[in-house]
Amino acid sequence: MKKVIICMLALLIIITGCASDKAEESEKVQKVEPEDLRESMENDADAVSEKNSDSNKVVSVNEEIMDRFFIETEIDIPGKRYKSYQTTLKEFKQDELIALLLPNATTDQIQVESFDDGAAVSIAFQEEDIAVEQGTMRYIKDKEIKYIDRLVSFAAYSNRLEDKELEFMSSEQAVDQASSLMLQFGLGTNLGEPVINAFTKEDLGDLQEYMMNYDEDFRQMYEDGRLLLRDEFNDEDETYRIQYIFIQDGLPVFGPEEPELYATGGIEAPLPAFPMEAIIYISSAGIRCIDLYDVVSDDMQQSEEQEIILWDGIKKALIKKYGDVILTEENKVIDIWLEYIPIRDANTYGSVELVPAWCCEFEMDDSDVEEGMLRARHADRFNAFTGEEIS
Repeated sequence: MKKVIICMLALLIIITGCASDKAEESEKVQKVEPEDLRESMENDADAVSEKNSDSNKVVSVNEEIMDRFFIETEIDIPGKRYKSYQTTLKEFKQDELIALLLPNATTDQIQVESFDDGAAVSIAFQEEDIAVEQGTMRYIKDKEIKYIDRLVSFAAYSNRLEDKELEFMSSEQAVDQASSLMLQFGLGTNLGEPVINAFTKEDLGDLQEYMMNYDEDFRQMYEDGRLLLRDEFNDEDETYRIQYIFIQDGLPVFGPEEPELYATGGIEAPLPAFPMEAIIYISSAGIRCIDLYDVVSDDMQQSEEQEIILWDGIKKALIKKYGDVILTEENKVIDIWLEYIPIRDANTYGSVELVPAWCCEFEMDDSDVEEGMLRARHADRFNAFTGEEIS
């Protein structure tokens, strides 16, 4: 019996000792865990995280990729391959434009003039005028819309555009009319979602007064007699302004609202691409103005589908460009998106290649931008197949 009691006491001591050791070990773990967690969180702040959105993957980046160069944005990484397209700037045919835009004109009523050895053409009928160059076309229905366009263009520049409905027609009806016309031009890229702005006669009067007070060039033209002010605007002047950008394979094509694309070969170097855009004015008198800028032909030769570079490739492209640059202040990329760039052939005028590219927009100091004015924007663009800078 004594031996049994001794053995039980010994076993109890061993168990108690093990429990004590485990408790001490547990205390040690609990003391270290918060520090480890903080360190892990600090490491994760500079890391790349991912989440899925439909077929795409959203990559969240918060990282200093080199000294004084930061990336802080979310990147929508598509789960597909892309193509490039060989095409040309749109060649508008005179007879097709006349049939489409001047249906009431007879041949003997139309005046046609050529400029720059036929590179530019003017087609006139009464007050109506069509000016054409390769890739660009402007239709003006009457003289008054030219003046209204000047006012509205200033409103766009000064960020004073408004979204509203007009009495003569709903904005939806205006878009249907504009889109129907656009489809008849035979362009090589698809229409994106329209941006619709509207101007009442009161809006136009306010813009005219604003420009007289704050636009020196406008006021000087009036004082020199080159510009006549309107005493008042009427119901027929009220207009919708419908702006389209273009899309290809679900991606936006380089447009006017994006950061500009600069040539890196010097002042005289040609720009590699121009923004593609369409603007249509519609009033109670119908379509009064059409502007097509740098649009391409629907004769498009497509390449095979290819893989594009992803976040690692974008990062390498940025490091390649800025890795040898001594940065004296902080640089931060705040937005990265995929788009098509219509790259022009420097040797063959009119030849265009649509190439998918990553656009990396930088944070800009806008402290000196006047209230209501559009701020300056800057971005680098890289070929999404090769990672080479587009310049």
